[in-house]
Amino acid sequence: MSTPRQTSDPSFWDARYAGPAFAFGRAPNAVVAAEADRLGDGARVLDLGAGEGRNAVFLARRGHDVTALDVATAELDRATAWAAAEGLRLGVEEADLSGWSAPEAAYDGVVCTFVHLLSHERPAMWAAIERALRPGGVLLGEWFTPDHLRLGGPGPSRPDRLVSAGEVRDALRGGRLHVCREVERGLDEGPFLQGRAATVQVVFERAG
Repeated sequence: MSTPRQTSDPSFWDARYAGPAFAFGRAPNAVVAAEADRLGDGARVLDLGAGEGRNAVFLARRGHDVTALDVATAELDRATAWAAAEGLRLGVEEADLSGWSAPEAAYDGVVCTFVHLLSHERPAMWAAIERALRPGGVLLGEWFTPDHLRLGGPGPSRPDRLVSAGEVRDALRGGRLHVCREVERGLDEGPFLQGRAATVQVVFERAG
């Protein structure tokens, strides 16, 4: 029997997020902030691996109907409390993305940033993202690439958790990739995401 992934255990994330500071800050991911206008007005949006809610709250402020999905209840509780303090509401779904059953064509937008499943789990993740988007719906995402290992910055240290632009192009074939670029950039997204990073930035639109 295989050993369960450490990151599938909510207690792993409870420990990671312990303390008063927001581990990934309160500002949205840079790709989400830059590309959010693609979602249109009043979109129904799913934030995968929402954590403490930095992307979800940002999008709720913009008038979207946002559902935050995460494996750990404590993080969802923090996200919803933050939203409530601003007079906003988030939907929540507690699930492990590696085994998540996506609803068909349920969302105008999906957000997925720095969610690093193992390589054998990611085909199901890509398929679930496409399934969850309605025709014309948009994915906004960012992941660390294999090139990130040479930088020694924050993020996974295992090569089989890293995502290349080539993988994205091979996986997301049911629509148009508006953006699929590998970049090296400085991260300033909370205490856990600081320093140089090699990432792939993605904007995908499901075919109509």
